[in-house]
Amino acid sequence: MNKPPNPSRPRYQKLRELGCNRSGGRVTYLVMDHATQQQVVIKQFQFAQSDSNWSGFKAYEREIEVLRSLNHPGIPRYLDSFETAQGFCMVQEYKNAKSFASARSFEPEAIKQIAINILEILVYLQNLVPAVIHRDLKPENILVDEEMNVYLVDFGLARIGGGEASLSSIASGTFGFMPPEQLYNRQLTNATDLYGLGATLICLLTQTASNKIETLIDETGKISFHNLIPSHLSLRWVKWLETMIQPSFADRYLNAAAALEVIKTIDITRSPAVKIVPLGLELKATYLGEKLTQTFKVINDIPDTLLEGNWEVAPHPNDNRRSASSHTWIYIQPAQFSNNHAECQVTVDTSKLMADKNYERQILLRSNASEDTKTLSLKVKTASLTSQKLPWRSLLVLFGIALVGGLIASLIIGDTGKLAKFAWIGLTIGLTIGSIGGLGGAFGSLPVFINTFWIVFILRFLFFGSDFGYFIGLIVGGTAGYIIRNNFGKSLSQGFFSLLSGVLSSAGMISLLTAGLGITVGILLKIGFYPLVILGLLLMAIPLGIKLYILYAQEAESIANYRKSERFLIKP
Repeated sequence: MNKPPNPSRPRYQKLRELGCNRSGGRVTYLVMDHATQQQVVIKQFQFAQSDSNWSGFKAYEREIEVLRSLNHPGIPRYLDSFETAQGFCMVQEYKNAKSFASARSFEPEAIKQIAINILEILVYLQNLVPAVIHRDLKPENILVDEEMNVYLVDFGLARIGGGEASLSSIASGTFGFMPPEQLYNRQLTNATDLYGLGATLICLLTQTASNKIETLIDETGKISFHNLIPSHLSLRWVKWLETMIQPSFADRYLNAAAALEVIKTIDITRSPAVKIVPLGLELKATYLGEKLTQTFKVINDIPDTLLEGNWEVAPHPNDNRRSASSHTWIYIQPAQFSNNHAECQVTVDTSKLMADKNYERQILLRSNASEDTKTLSLKVKTASLTSQKLPWRSLLVLFGIALVGGLIASLIIGDTGKLAKFAWIGLTIGLTIGSIGGLGGAFGSLPVFINTFWIVFILRFLFFGSDFGYFIGLIVGGTAGYIIRNNFGKSLSQGFFSLLSGVLSSAGMISLLTAGLGITVGILLKIGFYPLVILGLLLMAIPLGIKLYILYAQEAESIANYRKSERFLIKP
């Protein structure tokens, strides 16, 4: 057992032992000072102990030297020093406060106030001439009382002024709380103590014991803490902490005053907000088993916050529920996101739903926003069992326009041979390019529609054909493009290759073949059964018939499959 101070000086009466550093030969007592009737702290360096060492005594001397010159309410005052048979003693003001090393938790706002109080103490130390560098900022050396008053203690490793540490003190400090310049015996600066403070605050935020701080240090030697802090902390607060623990002192704040100025302006806990555009989704299938998709956006406009969330479909009695993050016929991508402007997509698989029914479901967004759950409504209309995929009315209108166009072209050109040899090329090219232009126009993309005229103009000089033929083809093709877009291609994007794929799809080919058949019939009405016209008629009619047969065969197969699986399908 450690002996109390020598009673040869009865002014001090030992009350209890507060701490003991056997390796350093130092023992701390709570003592009653009978001269002032105040409780004080006595730190005794027991030089005679076998496990004490010279460096411990030097730390004792250094602390006395530093504390003599300090006068700050956040630093317990130096009162006296004396020698006893057991060792040298230093008397210091007593603060009824516990260190952060004791198991306690603090709210982020309280931790911010703790940071401000310590920084104010560091500002005082750094404004001294010469400045004082503590060199051992860690949870054990910071005390806090019930009124949240904060005190900085243990100046045994403190250095007056900067400069390089001596070789004997190269390892002085605590691993994990020492910045690289202190660890590797380099020049110290006013940014040195900021590292230890930042590491201490991170321990408080993540509730990591100081002797476990190595668990936060990654393979690069940096403190990594993002996955352990509360998600509602503001980005500026996290950035401030990152700056405090930068390995290079040049990347930290210049001094405590600079760090204090920034932290005072930071809102520690700032919650993101959620805005979903649109708030309701409505999807309609045009054929059985169709997969429907729609894109929507999730936006957070609150500065210095990061929206994080995950999607799930609200439970419904008719759904075969798998888990909160998985659903049988509704899929949301990405399922999780960390973004203030996230673009998400919902996909509905109607092959698992009943025909000609209306489905309504709720999609839930769980997030770190102030409104932690946001609801997105989803309405789905499935295709009719007997619905035809083809918009016959639109196709008939297209056929009529193409027929009139072919008839007018043949009437204007007049000469049968010229029409057969040259006009047909212009009509065909104009029809194809015009379809792409029509798709662009249907999307509201005016540049795409206008640029098709330039393409046709260029092709006019590359191929033979009449100008009027190109013009008629362009008009008919534009009409076909609108029909493809409005009846078949609602999920196409505005990109050129997407437009081209729409033209070359089954729906696009049916529209183009219908337009080509109409033009051919119009020409036939004027010039009769000319061999080239008959060939064109066959080239349009036969592929069109095959396409229609395939579509109806596919639909018949879909209906048959539906009948077989109807009792297993999900009800509205």
